[in-house]
Amino acid sequence: MDEQFDLQRPCIKFSWDGCMAHLNCNFQMESLYPIQKKIRDAITFKVNDQIEDKVEVPDNDNEEGVKEVDEESEVGEQPYLQLRGPIIYLKSCDCMIYLPTC
Repeated sequence: MDEQFDLQRPCIKFSWDGCMAHLNCNFQMESLYPIQKKIRDAITFKVNDQIEDKVEVPDNDNEEGVKEVDEESEVGEQPYLQLRGPIIYLKSCDCMIYLPTC
């Protein structure tokens, strides 16, 4: 979890014991990397009753179809995912679940 998200609140060590001590708190996490919008690398459309398939969409994409973000882009163009919500302990299966909202 800590490879993808940074625990911002509460200010505790992100561990089982730390979460168990703060079950009544709302946890706030933020992604470590900006969200990258996945776009289609090909589209299908119909022209004059003929189906054209696999038409490439030109843009500055990499091989996986993820739009690359310029390093000079503003932070507003690179949104980070922020999640807020409680962590609930389930006694029956001895596990915790995080119930965040964006």
